[in-house]
Amino acid sequence: VRGSDSADIFVHMETLRRAEIDEIEPGEPLRARIVDGDKGPLAVAVERTG
Repeated sequence: VRGSDSADIFVHMETLRRAEIDEIEPGEPLRARIVDGDKGPLAVAVERTG
């Protein structure tokens, strides 16, 4: 996933499952809560915007 500034953001599959998202398409807009993870930006909550 990429942020609005085009930086890569890691999203764990379990985070998507909790949001009941089975798959996402490239370029699909999502809303996410981002934290600084050990290896860079990490989405800890996501939801579809549409």
